[in-house]
Amino acid sequence: MRTTEKQLELDSAAKEREVTAVVGIGLDPGIDNLLAVHAGRQFDRVEAIQIQVHLALPDEMLGEAVDLLHKSGRLDASWLIAIRNISGPIRVFRDGSFLDVNPLVNSVDITTPEGVTMPGHPIAFPEVITIPRYLPGVREVSGALAITPSSFSELLYNHTQRVSRGELTVEDATRSFLGTIGEDRERWLKEVASGWNSWLVVTGWKDGKKGRYTCLPARIGFTSVPLAVAALRILRGEVSAFGVMPPEACFEPMPFFEEVAQYAGPEDREKPLFIESMKWLP
Repeated sequence: MRTTEKQLELDSAAKEREVTAVVGIGLDPGIDNLLAVHAGRQFDRVEAIQIQVHLALPDEMLGEAVDLLHKSGRLDASWLIAIRNISGPIRVFRDGSFLDVNPLVNSVDITTPEGVTMPGHPIAFPEVITIPRYLPGVREVSGALAITPSSFSELLYNHTQRVSRGELTVEDATRSFLGTIGEDRERWLKEVASGWNSWLVVTGWKDGKKGRYTCLPARIGFTSVPLAVAALRILRGEVSAFGVMPPEACFEPMPFFEEVAQYAGPEDREKPLFIESMKWLP
């Protein structure tokens, strides 16, 4: 989130030099941004967008991060970013303005597309910085994270709370978190779960009725593919604007999804581009 803000500050310099720089173009952020545009078009007026994430642990990446620390003493960059983004303060867009909140004292419930509700917390997402700029009228944009099982959630949030209180740096908290898991692998790494899954929940108004629209990618599973497709589109001359911009500023969602889906594996080629549902509210 902070990196995105710094990148966007380079917009004028990029325009002066006739440079096109698309930031945050992977699976998340990236596909999420374009899903937000697609979701917003399901309504006459968008009220709120929340990026919801479920992290089921232990996944393969956690095991790899623990092994990396054990073998080389190096810290996995993804877990450094995760702990930094959880420990806060984080920026949310609420009532049409940006404000900072402490994610560790603001709990939220998230509901999976399958209808399972889990406790979670706000989390810093770069999408929160860019989406309000390109969806006029939206009043709220935020991110929320739920971690299962609860033992992992408690371990992770205990470490992020120590960062928030100034007792540990992000690097020290990441090292301690991964080290604790590595010291008792039989307890923490005995089963591999499903890992990271994210989706959008969007509320708004259509024909005078309030609805809740949920959508998640179904055939777009690797962050490298959206990145490559974005680069190809720039090289083909399909992005004429100069400056620093997020994907929602320069790509149409459906054509972009369709091109990315061409690179799906054989097991995914029969899936829809994304799974979506609309629920009309009282």
